[in-house]
Amino acid sequence: MLKLIKFMLVANIIATLSVWLLSQLIFQFSINHPTDYLFYICIVLWGIAGLVWDGGKRSKNYDLDRAERKTQSIVSGYDVKADKHQQYRENYHFGLKMFISGLPSLLGCIIVSLL
Repeated sequence: MLKLIKFMLVANIIATLSVWLLSQLIFQFSINHPTDYLFYICIVLWGIAGLVWDGGKRSKNYDLDRAERKTQSIVSGYDVKADKHQQYRENYHFGLKMFISGLPSLLGCIIVSLL
């Protein structure tokens, strides 16, 4: 649990710095309200989560590639399916942590907008 809190803290700090830097460098991205910062931080974190988190959907044509089958026949002693499963689990885990990291900024955005 402590590792998750540390990860959330670091991810939110990096997202905050990136949103602040974008607001300073890009004129169209200027931010006027604190809720905008919180919302954009949430969007950055959830955007990264969306890129890496497969969400449980496997690609249908991933194993149908001719080069993939040829490579599997060359490395017959290597367990390719176990490696794919491990990679899938790691992406799912990282995406879930990024999603959870975006929740505090979303809740902060909702609370500040209601006040």
